Amino acid sequence: MYENRREIMQDVFLTYLPARKFKTSRLTVNLITGLERAGASANALLPAVLRRGTVRCPDMESLSAAMDTLYGATVDSVVRKKGERQCIGFAADFIDDAFTPHGERLLEPVAELLGELVCDPVTFHGRFVPEYFDSEKTNLLEAIRSLINDKRDWADSRLLRALCAGEAYAIPRLGDEETVDRLQALKVYDQYRQMISTAPMEIIYSGSADLERVRLALAAAFATLPREEVRAISAAEPHIGRETVQYVEDAMDVTQGKLGMGFSCGSSDMPALLMGNTLFGGSSNSKLFLNVREKLSLCYYASSSYARSKNIMTVSSGVEQKDYDRAMEEIARQLGFNKLDTGAMYRAVTFAALDRGIDLDDEAAIDALAEQIEIRFTNGTGEDTRLTIDGVDASAAIRTPQVDANVSKVSAYPGVRAAMLIHQRRAAEDRDIVAEGRDIGTVVFPNAQVKVFLTADPRERARRRVLQRHQNDAQPLTADQLEAEVDETLDALKQRDKLDSSREVAPLVPAEDAVHVDSTAHTIDEVVSIIEDLINQRR
Repeated sequence: MYENRREIMQDVFLTYLPARKFKTSRLTVNLITGLERAGASANALLPAVLRRGTVRCPDMESLSAAMDTLYGATVDSVVRKKGERQCIGFAADFIDDAFTPHGERLLEPVAELLGELVCDPVTFHGRFVPEYFDSEKTNLLEAIRSLINDKRDWADSRLLRALCAGEAYAIPRLGDEETVDRLQALKVYDQYRQMISTAPMEIIYSGSADLERVRLALAAAFATLPREEVRAISAAEPHIGRETVQYVEDAMDVTQGKLGMGFSCGSSDMPALLMGNTLFGGSSNSKLFLNVREKLSLCYYASSSYARSKNIMTVSSGVEQKDYDRAMEEIARQLGFNKLDTGAMYRAVTFAALDRGIDLDDEAAIDALAEQIEIRFTNGTGEDTRLTIDGVDASAAIRTPQVDANVSKVSAYPGVRAAMLIHQRRAAEDRDIVAEGRDIGTVVFPNAQVKVFLTADPRERARRRVLQRHQNDAQPLTADQLEAEVDETLDALKQRDKLDSSREVAPLVPAEDAVHVDSTAHTIDEVVSIIEDLINQRR
């Protein structure tokens, strides 16, 4: 929220943006309402009809004459969609008072004119003038029908209708033809009266006038604005991602195909997602631009955008039909690999059993628990991944020494492994993943393209585990504390290795076709580089 945003009347808010370096000022007035299919077209029609005349200037000719006296000021109707809200109103541009020929003050008469357009439209027997209404209704229909002429925008809109089907976010800002056809002058006028009484209003001013002068000008201009019980506009409903990929194809006679892709973001870390979008496809230095467009020449254009209100990311691209499949695959690949930490899943079952007081020797009870609990990975990848159990974050809780000491017992139960196996294989359907676990290459994904058996000196593994456990501590461990905990962890680690290697079900053994990588003397980045080279060789 802007610091310079303030309420100047009941639910009428002014955002004041002082600017002295421009020769023109801008004043915008917007009424805000929730986006609904039934009312979207009527709302979109309103600014155009209101723009046809006021009580003082009842036609376009007199309105134009009034603006001519203001040194050619312009007033345009506005219909915008912001998340699941519809914003309708007017935007006025006029010479800033600092640049008028004779020191004229234009802010006040421009504000007055906007107030008249909103509050005092010309009417005919308690409704909009039929000639004006019918004309603008026809114009709206033509505007909706013409949207398909811009194939890029049309494809982007088509993507949102498919991705967010059943959600308000999928509704076009202008509504649809069918709804426009049914609009009647009297009902739209009634909707207008209700809107100016109950809809919040946002006004934005940019220019050289001081704040108090702007406030007084607007207070006078909108003094007759009727305000009843103003309706609160609810936030956008969260988008629920699908479990499977949906494909929608529309055949059209075009020389260049349009490929749109939509992704539900598992994370709610908005700064990270904004940065991620910039790196993915939101700039000229993005992966989509440099790799998919420039390097591989698969797209005429390729970019991404992030809708923070719905927590979704979309891709817009232009492709040749012959490159469609490869472009789709490459765009998805640029998002990187998903990480599946199967070991964390067994830790989750172990922690849940300990937390709920279930006897770890009761195999039937542990098996039942594994089938019942919901384990999810959210918010990022790699070490930033968060694990939740039945919606509760357990990322730190599954890394405790108590879980370390008991996870081998729990993970050895055939029922637990069977329950986790279903989730593990489902996670890899139709996408690339990096999976981590002691039976990944032998049981879970025996046909994986790349298998790595990653080892390290046991003491180094124990040290890394301790440092991971305390990575968010306010005070770092002393050298003595670190060594003491490493000794304790090393004993538990050796015991777990022994148990996992000797268990009957899915024992810890390297796959025959796995590449052995000793990470003892390597940094994380060096190990990643080694594995990346292996992946690139196998693709």
